[in-house]
Amino acid sequence: MNQAIQFVDRVEYINGVLTFYAMANGMLIPCTIDMNNIERSDALTHFAQLRFDYEEVAQQLIEDEEFTAEGQVVIPPLAPLH
Repeated sequence: MNQAIQFVDRVEYINGVLTFYAMANGMLIPCTIDMNNIERSDALTHFAQLRFDYEEVAQQLIEDEEFTAEGQVVIPPLAPLH
């Protein structure tokens, strides 16, 4: 695991998009998942169950410098959303 990338305990759900954050080289990087407007509690439960998998995908995207123009990484849902 790359020690330069750490994930902070901050998760937000706004307008159907779940965002968690990584710290890399002193920068706070938003990592977003489109949750297709499922209920907030369902989105948070889904994320909690797959958190380490999402963090692994985010880490790879950050290492590959796959950022949007806004400086975030976008991750597709890793499992079907209810």
